[in-house]
Amino acid sequence: MLTPVIDNLKAPNDRISASEYNRRGKAIQSVTRSLVPNAISDSSGMHQRRSRGANGISSKIFEVQSAAAGDGVYNCYEQSLDATDWTDTGGADKLDNKDAVSVEVLNLLENDPEAAYSEMLVPGDKIKAWEFKDDENNTRWVGVPISGTLPRRARTRAAAGAGTTIACNLIGNDGQEILAGLGSNIIVNCSICNGADLDEATPLLEDNIDIFVQNIQGKWWCGQIFDTHKICVCEEPP
Repeated sequence: MLTPVIDNLKAPNDRISASEYNRRGKAIQSVTRSLVPNAISDSSGMHQRRSRGANGISSKIFEVQSAAAGDGVYNCYEQSLDATDWTDTGGADKLDNKDAVSVEVLNLLENDPEAAYSEMLVPGDKIKAWEFKDDENNTRWVGVPISGTLPRRARTRAAAGAGTTIACNLIGNDGQEILAGLGSNIIVNCSICNGADLDEATPLLEDNIDIFVQNIQGKWWCGQIFDTHKICVCEEPP
């Protein structure tokens, strides 16, 4: 960068023209900007622009409220950090809803789900997201969850029957069974060694018991491996 040249004035006769005054002012602004990167200047002084991170992307935290129309897309509320709860040690959530404006956010872990799709997240799960343009230049929010990706607890809705699936309700972030809406009545797939029916496998699943499940590409799987059992009829010895 070329260093601006500013001639010295001599008192008392030298006078500066308007054009020279403006030239010198612009030279000073140029030097100042080089010392304060990512800044703008106006009549009130220099102002640092808000940083968007090393890669130029600004992210936000959202909380899931409900399922949106598309697979992997959720209606969410933007979150704010609660200053009062920063030092809380009683279990308070440090994030609050910034407002009640619904924003659609795509969970990138569900960008290519199974055709018979079931949502991975439930109300209360958090997503770290950023803006992303689609191929028609629409601005979308996409991100990855910071909760809800590990195995979840689910509760069976009925005793095991024939086949390799069982209906369950997920246990929500509040520890309560989700009885309606997002997270309720999910179909859980089970792996059975040497068999094809849960009602002939061990451990035998009864109604209203807890199991651990995980969503893989839009399909729920039970973390338990089942084995077939043989029903024996006991008889008195002759």
